[in-house]
Order: sequence, then C-alpha cells, then structure tokens
Amino acid sequence: PYITLAERLGSLLGQLTEDRITGVGVRYYGELSGKTNEMLVGAVLVGLFRQILSSTVTLVNARLIAQQRGIELLESHSSRNRDFTSLISVKFYTDSDDRWVEGAVFAPNEPRLVLLDGVAIESTLDGPLIVIQNNDQPGVIGAVGTTLGRHGVNIARFTLGRSATGAIGVVNVEKNEDNVMWNEVIKDIQQIPAVLRARLVHV
Repeated sequence: PYITLAERLGSLLGQLTEDRITGVGVRYYGELSGKTNEMLVGAVLVGLFRQILSSTVTLVNARLIAQQRGIELLESHSSRNRDFTSLISVKFYTDSDDRWVEGAVFAPNEPRLVLLDGVAIESTLDGPLIVIQNNDQPGVIGAVGTTLGRHGVNIARFTLGRSATGAIGVVNVEKNEDNVMWNEVIKDIQQIPAVLRARLVHV
C-alpha cells in the first residue's frame, strides 16, 4: 500500500506544481524510518512522470529518467514522533518555490493525503480531485457546492483544512463524470471571490 501511496502523492504534487522541478525530496517517518525504501522513491517519480511524459515510466527506469532530466533526489529519515504509524513526506523543489505533501495508509490499505503545503487535511487519494486554495471565510463550501451542482458534478467527499494564512479544500468527485466540461467547471470555481486557485487532478 505504501507504493500506491507514494505514486499517488507524486502524481498529485506533480499536477499541482506549475514550475520546472529541480529536486524531489522524500522523507520517511515512523516504521518506515531507518529502512531502505528505494521502491517508494521510484513510485513517487512514477506518479510524477506519468503525468508529463508519453514514454513508459516504471519503478525500474524512474530514477534514470530523473537523472536525465537533471532532477536531484533527496531521501531522508526522521525519528520525530508523528500522529501516524508510518508517514511519507514528499517535497518538490522548483526555481521559484517548493510544494509539499504528506500521506499515510489508513485501514484497510487506503492511501490518504494528510497534509498539503503545510495545511493539515485528510482526503482519500482516489479518482478525480479538485484542489482549492481559498481565503478562510464563511460561504466557500456552499459556493463551491452550488457551482459543482450547476455543472452536474456529484461530490463524493469534501474536506477542508485551515491555517493562519488561508484554507485548502479537496473535493473528491465521482469517477463517471465523463460528460462534464471540466475547464468550465474549474473556471467557474475560480470566479468565486474567496477562491485563490483551483485545479483538477487525477490520481
């Protein structure tokens, strides 16, 4: 399950990162700390490259592809106690800023996002997700829900994380929304005054 988690974290963060990635850092906590986790680093890279490359990417060739693209790999372990038995932290370094996610495996073998760019948020990593960065103010959830309903999008789950600098929402939408004009959906969500950024990602 941790290979699945690592791949989906890499896929999620890769789709949220707009600038050129210069480095990928993976840190392990809990029971994963102190072990050799080469396959997990490879899984993160597979998740990243499958979104941007047309060629086949596997656990076997992912590190070579990263090397060819000039991406530095940083792997570390931490003994710091966290709220999870095992935790994977993934950071993408770019020319302008860094993006950061953390994930854990919940029973039964369910990969979940537990932190995004420093904001604690618990969301399943399955199917299409709409990731929203917004000002922390009343009415955002209702406005997003109304917008999705107008486009015929069914919400499977809506989670919200809050911090001192704002809030992040993750909306799990139904997988069978094939007829939805997603560009229009995201455009309308971005028209909501409190929304700073919205992005559709597939994991």
